[in-house]
Amino acid sequence: MMRCLDATLHGMHLAIISFTILGWIIPTWRLAHLVLCALIVLSWFGLGIPAGKPGMCLVTEIQKKLWRRKGIEDRDSYMEYLLEKITGKRPDPARTEVMTQATFYTSAVISLVLFLR
Repeated sequence: MMRCLDATLHGMHLAIISFTILGWIIPTWRLAHLVLCALIVLSWFGLGIPAGKPGMCLVTEIQKKLWRRKGIEDRDSYMEYLLEKITGKRPDPARTEVMTQATFYTSAVISLVLFLR
């Protein structure tokens, strides 16, 4: 059961990340992309700040609970975990956070500009 849940959460994360980075490219998807960006901002700040965790991802928080049960060392973010899995090396958490946010905000701004054109 935990293996299935972990795979589902990984799939959700990868889908969210992919759509966040690329969803603005197809014009008919831009509204959905902007809605996803708004939900991410809501999670990062609307849920994260009151919880004392600015930048908190709801999916990551659920996955972290699962990781703890499986004995997997906790990471600050899913991107940090994913980069370590891909490269085999633990990335710098601060650099990972900056790159994640820069990629997100760039994608969101591009999407908004193209949507409003």
